[in-house]
Amino acid sequence: MKEIYSLGRKLGQGQFGTTFLCIKKGMGKEFNCKSIAKRKLTTVEDVEDVRREIRIMHHLAGHPNVIQIVDAYEDAVAVHVIMELCAGGELFDRIIQRGHYTERKAAELTRLIVGVVEACHSLGVMHRDLKPENFLFINHDEDSPLKTIDFGLSVFFRPVGPVEMRLEDYFMYSDQVKEERPLYLFDLKFAQKVLILGSEFEVPVYFREDLFSVLGNERPDYRWVIIGPAGSGSSFHIDPNSTSAWNAVIKGSKKWVLFPPDVVPPGVHPSPDGAESIAITQNYVSRRNLLIVLDFLKRPNASILVSGTRDRVNLHDKFKNAIEASFPGTIDQLMQKAKEKKAEEKKPSSWDSVTDSKVEAFKFSF
Repeated sequence: MKEIYSLGRKLGQGQFGTTFLCIKKGMGKEFNCKSIAKRKLTTVEDVEDVRREIRIMHHLAGHPNVIQIVDAYEDAVAVHVIMELCAGGELFDRIIQRGHYTERKAAELTRLIVGVVEACHSLGVMHRDLKPENFLFINHDEDSPLKTIDFGLSVFFRPVGPVEMRLEDYFMYSDQVKEERPLYLFDLKFAQKVLILGSEFEVPVYFREDLFSVLGNERPDYRWVIIGPAGSGSSFHIDPNSTSAWNAVIKGSKKWVLFPPDVVPPGVHPSPDGAESIAITQNYVSRRNLLIVLDFLKRPNASILVSGTRDRVNLHDKFKNAIEASFPGTIDQLMQKAKEKKAEEKKPSSWDSVTDSKVEAFKFSF
């Protein structure tokens, strides 16, 4: 860094870093240099915080009210972050100096700050340290641009619901993000938009029997594509529609299972604590789980909980009627087998037949 920039006077002091005026050699252009001493980074978390701060600044680069990062360097003793120079002082100091703002001027500043927050959130960034001291003016002019600074406590997060982002911005985000649950592109209409992708979507052999197909175009959504960095998708969880699902990215495809939360779907192998799973699954109904799905769909709150279908209210009746029309007697046969299985489970075992369960001793008959 010292080959390119020369450090000048001290501008400020923080918990981890010290800011200096720095001048680019050969150009004479002034910048701000935040130097973070490595001796203060005592834990792995401290190091990751610095890396994340730099990634976030690159991620937000280009916003007119976010301080622009120019470069970052590392030497034996410190990490140096070069940023544009904001020589106009803090918003806090200007408020104190003025004593008060007019309602119109206060509204302008508030609109600007809220705009920065909205932009950060739309890009999956939470600042977490918003205060007048963290807004700097470029110069001392009355109409000086205002810049948001200090992203040391900021984090990437996954917003609830869809996020609008330019594809160029998303690819930059994907290259830099290191969080466990990153943002990802999601499209359940990929097969209609890109026919070759739809033709390459292959259902695993153990999910080939798909009774939902009797609903034709009214069947719940069952396939979608995910594009994203490592860790895209969500972990094994109870879906908003009360079904157990593993939404991991497996070779670019997200496959989903419709099951009540107390049933572990075939192909899903959760860890003992339920925190992790490995699965290749798809939203399907076979004879094996038909009764379970029908029972789930007729629950009072199913019309609220079931997602991925255009008619939640009548899904149970439509599905049951379609099954009975396409496979007459199947539901009755499965119900009869379920009764027989339940009765079989109630029969005493060979051990129970020769022991007295109340006294845990053998029984003898003479």
